[in-house]
Amino acid sequence: MRKLIAGPVALLLVVAMAACGNSKSSASKDASTSTTASGPTTTEVAPLTSTPTDKIPEVGNATDLTKAPTVSAGTQPAPTELQFKDLVVGDGAVAKASNTVQVQYYGANYADGKEFDSSWARGGQPATFPLNGVIKGFSLAITGMK
Repeated sequence: MRKLIAGPVALLLVVAMAACGNSKSSASKDASTSTTASGPTTTEVAPLTSTPTDKIPEVGNATDLTKAPTVSAGTQPAPTELQFKDLVVGDGAVAKASNTVQVQYYGANYADGKEFDSSWARGGQPATFPLNGVIKGFSLAITGMK
């Protein structure tokens, strides 16, 4: 049985996913050596560490989960690796790559800050999904979050 990681929902901000298909990411901690997507997998992925960077644009309304955040356009050259920031830390268990999680998330285009997908655009309720059933960048960013 898969665990559902919940608690107060975590907010995931994915601002650039340029390196999602790149298996040679310095931030990925050698999590994968395969670049071929063949469907869901239960391989554990080492959690990434969200570190402050000047490449992540300014985020407005970062903690009120009843409203979508706002994201400014990036001001630096676009990052070449996955960039993410955990804005609200939940009090549940740390997410593992094989878990089913519940999150509020917001994806924005780095160049202009425009939303390309979010849980708020899909009804405002937290999204629930298995981490081994989503794109690699999403799974890598959420693994290790609370």
